[in-house]
Amino acid sequence: MIDLLQTLIKYDSTTPDQSQCLDWIANHLNHHGFTIEWFNHQGIRNLYMKRVGDNPDIVLFTGHTDTVATGPLSEWTYPPFSCTHKDGYVYGRGMVDMKGAVAAMIFALTQYNHKHTSVALLLTSNEEGDANGNGTEYAVRCLQERGESIGCIINGEPTSKNKIGDCVKIGRRGSLTANITLHGKQGHVAYAHLAANPNKYLIEFLTSCSQHCWSPKDSVSLPTTCEIVELKSGTGFDNVIPDQASCKINWRYTPDCDSDKIKTWVERELGKHSYDIAWKHSAKPFIASPKKLLNIACAAIENTTGIQPQITCDGGTSDARFLVDLSNEIIELGLLHQTAHQIDEHTKYTDVHQLATIYLDIMHQWNHYGQT
Repeated sequence: MIDLLQTLIKYDSTTPDQSQCLDWIANHLNHHGFTIEWFNHQGIRNLYMKRVGDNPDIVLFTGHTDTVATGPLSEWTYPPFSCTHKDGYVYGRGMVDMKGAVAAMIFALTQYNHKHTSVALLLTSNEEGDANGNGTEYAVRCLQERGESIGCIINGEPTSKNKIGDCVKIGRRGSLTANITLHGKQGHVAYAHLAANPNKYLIEFLTSCSQHCWSPKDSVSLPTTCEIVELKSGTGFDNVIPDQASCKINWRYTPDCDSDKIKTWVERELGKHSYDIAWKHSAKPFIASPKKLLNIACAAIENTTGIQPQITCDGGTSDARFLVDLSNEIIELGLLHQTAHQIDEHTKYTDVHQLATIYLDIMHQWNHYGQT
């Protein structure tokens, strides 16, 4: 496992990953009997590796090799591409998000030799960046077009909170952002009646946003949230009313609060003022219903760690929003998320081993589930 981690971490795969990391994985799994396919599009590389068994329904593991940038190298205790092993922890950029989970997947897949179950691994090179439909989304379309039979999907995003397997995700909220500029009339603060202060309009609007109930009370996932992430106004002088005020707002919304409803409400509230608005829809929400896989995963986690996981839909967005189109039997299960994207990103070495054990157990149980 250490060899796997060191090999993956040594590649500087800052998004989009143009390193040879995916090539190494392809060669490694090819030696273990996996067929290799590339679903590349518009400069984004997507690697699909499969080993066919008697049962055509594939147990699919998914993830990404690209990482966020390192930030200032001088602030790292250990070089970010060295995979330093110290006091039971392994350090490196992407260790948590998500080369550690990819290593666990590779290890589990190479250890699993049952001839009945078909298994596969799908990796993209641009999950952390803006793939513009060319990453996992494109690979999913390729698999759909040829009618690939996917039995279940395990996505390795970092989902655990305090112990490996204590949290399994079956859904995510969507992400919608509005950049809004309200226009007024510039003037002297001593003659406010001759001006139109856009800050007042903006405060009224943001107050309405904060008081609005975005999600039904019986929402099955975390409620829709509305957060102000940026405010801009002013001329730099304390005696001048500005002629415009702007804000950036992000909604993390549930499937029962669709983006069109949010847009309609916002534009209706702003309608009595002069304004400009630009919308950015980053991710759709989803909630899966993985009955068989969830039972198997919970049993595998308990077998390995002795704990029962919490089933949630929280956190940021992930590529699982595309993968759910392949199978509703989908979960997200990975390492502890605390140091993801941070300086000195790290995880416990034993956590990677436990995660690989859980993945391996899921494959074994999927093969035997429901059999007497």
